[in-house]
Amino acid sequence: MLSGVSPFGFALGNLLLACAVAAAIVALVRARGFSVMEGLFAAGVWAFNLHGPGMALLWISGRASLLATLGAVLAARATVQGRTFAIALWTAFALGSTEEALPLALLLSAWRTAAHQRDGRSWGIAIASGLRDARSAWAVTALYAAARMTTDAMTITTAPPEYRHAVYAAAPDRCEPRCEPCWLSATSCARHRRRLAIERLSRARRDGPEARRSHCRVWRSTA
Repeated sequence: MLSGVSPFGFALGNLLLACAVAAAIVALVRARGFSVMEGLFAAGVWAFNLHGPGMALLWISGRASLLATLGAVLAARATVQGRTFAIALWTAFALGSTEEALPLALLLSAWRTAAHQRDGRSWGIAIASGLRDARSAWAVTALYAAARMTTDAMTITTAPPEYRHAVYAAAPDRCEPRCEPCWLSATSCARHRRRLAIERLSRARRDGPEARRSHCRVWRSTA
């Protein structure tokens, strides 16, 4: 808003967010009992990896991902410190940024489980302790999922095939009315939909204007 259509202000905001994430990583590493230099090394590994930072700084969607990452790191730090309310707060912050943060509670539990197991506890006690450490994150995630189901936002059952998880996309589904169950991948299923729509448009050209309008609606719904 402040920079108008210029990308400089947006990129600068993303850069500041990336710096905030790096600082949060240093704080997380320090909370685990390591030195500042080790924290800076961990932040550098995140900041200078070849995959994420370029997209996070320059893409429009990078703002949401940076905010979610910041919330996730701060939630992890709160988990180490045992601050239940802070865990819930930062988990809600991450989920409010983007749905990509949905696995956060699971990741926190798995991380804390591994930490408890390294301390010499049995796997059963370590898993129970890990779940207990992240219980507020699980509660916030459950509330978020329940609220999302009441809106028009995409879920695993309503998302188009292109956005479904590969495992879910492999389940039997009907690509199009009166179509055989499709066991194709999400991409292949989408191509299958378009091929069927093209075939129906071809038939519509032979059937007349009214049928053509009907089939055009089918094409727009499958494109």
